[in-house]
Amino acid sequence: MAYPRLLNLSPETEEKLVAYLTQELYNHYSERDQRLQQILQWQKDYWAEPVKKRATFPFAGASTLIIPSTAIASEALHARFMTTLFSLDDIVSAKAKSDMWADAARPYEKYFNEYLRDDVKVYKFANNFLLEDIKFGNGIGKAGYVCIKKKSIRRVGDTEQEFDVTIKEGAALDTVSVGRFLMPYVAQDPQMAPWVGEEHTIGLYEMKIEEESGLFYPGTYERLLPWAINNTSGTMGQERQFEQNQQRLEKTEPIFPRLIDFQELWLGWELIEGEPPVEIQVFFHYPTRSLIAARYNDYSDLHRPYRTAQFFPLEHRWLGIGICKMNEQFQREITQIHRQRLDGGTLSNMGMLKVHKMSGYGPKEPIFPGKMWFLDDMSHIESFSLTDIQPSSYANENSTVIYSQQRTGVNEVTLGMPQVGTPGTATSDLARIQEGKAKYDFALRNVKECFTDLLTDVACIMQQYGSKDVRYYAYNGAEYIQQVLTLPEQFIRDGLIFNFAVNSQSQNKILDQQQAQQVAAFTQQYWVGMLQLAQESQNPEIIQQIMMKAAQSSTEVFRQLLESMDIKNIDRIILNLGQEGNAPRQSQLVSGPNQGSSGIIT
Repeated sequence: MAYPRLLNLSPETEEKLVAYLTQELYNHYSERDQRLQQILQWQKDYWAEPVKKRATFPFAGASTLIIPSTAIASEALHARFMTTLFSLDDIVSAKAKSDMWADAARPYEKYFNEYLRDDVKVYKFANNFLLEDIKFGNGIGKAGYVCIKKKSIRRVGDTEQEFDVTIKEGAALDTVSVGRFLMPYVAQDPQMAPWVGEEHTIGLYEMKIEEESGLFYPGTYERLLPWAINNTSGTMGQERQFEQNQQRLEKTEPIFPRLIDFQELWLGWELIEGEPPVEIQVFFHYPTRSLIAARYNDYSDLHRPYRTAQFFPLEHRWLGIGICKMNEQFQREITQIHRQRLDGGTLSNMGMLKVHKMSGYGPKEPIFPGKMWFLDDMSHIESFSLTDIQPSSYANENSTVIYSQQRTGVNEVTLGMPQVGTPGTATSDLARIQEGKAKYDFALRNVKECFTDLLTDVACIMQQYGSKDVRYYAYNGAEYIQQVLTLPEQFIRDGLIFNFAVNSQSQNKILDQQQAQQVAAFTQQYWVGMLQLAQESQNPEIIQQIMMKAAQSSTEVFRQLLESMDIKNIDRIILNLGQEGNAPRQSQLVSGPNQGSSGIIT
């Protein structure tokens, strides 16, 4: 299925739309300039590269070291977030809303997780999303539909034939850089904002491929090619500043790049004068004030694709606070005190000689161990140092580090380092770990809420556009997957079938194994007692129901125990209680045609 159709706007409507977008972007670029400069400075703080390789003040060779405390805290939290979210094989769980769909939950859940790992590449997405969320305070994700096609020529007999190959088609997850996300600051929610979008920068080849795939109006490539050739400096506007700043830090800035910058925007617009506004998606080339694509918002619920998460929230604001902001002043103070301590030690070790003018020794007098000095007066030559080492400097630096740890929540426990000072007891260490997890769990909960919304969007796109991966139908329970995929998208969006939740592993495997063993013992006692009561009733139906349910319950508990032990091929070990013919039929709910959909382009 190709992209939703492009709109044929009248000249008057297009002129009004272009004028509106031009004014809105001009105003937003003016109001976001200070915020962008702040993010650029945070990038430099994270990179922690000295401005000068060799200092000349207060003396030649003074310390230029920058203590990367922001990077230390950010990388520790990023590693913990990624490990927590992806420690389990299943990224997301699908819990059935009713017993009617209980048998379909596990097959669909397995299929959906395979799709997320292999096709959507959710791990790569989460890597970028979480790092920006931790560093800058906001993670911005986008779930959409992509359709990328390429052409080639192959020889068939004595003739050559042109053929198309679909490189990628289906749902996709993408991270929107905080430096490229566009939304007026008067708005608090991407879904209710006057408009929302992002900046794109692509090469000429990619622009050509996207146009042939149906993303842009025909002729867009030829129209923008002269602009791309004449604007190779990359200094126009704000589109590339965020990436250019990182490239300069990495020493990987390209020379004369031929790139095209444009904006993707989602907004409500009055296409027909006097009629209510309709939700549309537009691609706009701000430098030339030209509209390069426009189409309806084709989602069934007209939602916009952007979802945001906050590392630590600000009241009544969509922007959050990240590690770079939390640690901004502490990194500078730690660096300054550390430099002073190094410079003080350097100066205190610079032993010098005071020589009397009448002592007979000149400026080029050699100095070596065991040298004998013959003087007329013992005060003619005397050693001295420029400064003394101040013991308080280390205490001042250490106290600043503690303040930084209190603000960011990253300390020696989080980093897995031994406790400074007298080691505590095992009980006190456990209590410190539990208390230290409060802020971490709070930030992780914010991320999981956003991830759940994004993964639900991906599931809805699968429903709207259909699945192209028939290889997954080889699973046990393929009939259940097919039944779910034929349902309308609203059933997934409204949560009528499953409740999606992002899995996470907050405890270690040993604790999981102990918990599963305890549950297994309780389960056995429970079902033995229930069976005894049923036998006293002498009702064969009750006895049969209890035995079937006991077998299912025990099998599920044993499955979870084996999963906590990372046992492979679990289905070959446990009893398979799947029953054929129990797949829920579409007629059991409200049947209807599969709705066509849209997406957003990532």
